[in-house]
Amino acid sequence: MPSDSRALDATQETAMRMINSIASFRGSGKFSTWLLGIANNVCREFQRQDKNWNQASEKSSGQPGFTESTPPTEVSKNLELEELRHRIDSLPERQRTAIILRYFESLPLKEIAQVMEISLGTVKATLSQATKKLQQKFPEGDFRK
Repeated sequence: MPSDSRALDATQETAMRMINSIASFRGSGKFSTWLLGIANNVCREFQRQDKNWNQASEKSSGQPGFTESTPPTEVSKNLELEELRHRIDSLPERQRTAIILRYFESLPLKEIAQVMEISLGTVKATLSQATKKLQQKFPEGDFRK
């Protein structure tokens, strides 16, 4: 999500959809996986609505909080993280979602398949493709450090 207010809107919409559809939760999987599926769908809808999502993301990616007294290693690390975020944002939607769920949310592959409503094999292939693209963009080393 490109801004804090937009993320709050998505959170609120997710909560409302959860409340309105709680009766449809079958209990065959984890509640958290079901809820992440709702959140994933809400975020996709919001991104479709934001025609300028990538532009807004780039504009909001300044380096707030940096001062002359900020240690160079911290500045360097923050810039690397910002570059990684930008490159993840440039991935196709399915690949971006899979990377975020796997490496930032630490979900098991089976749960990613449930959240994204795709097969386990498709999750593996999608992660492999995304990883290769990110490694091409980070030739100097492993982006998962």
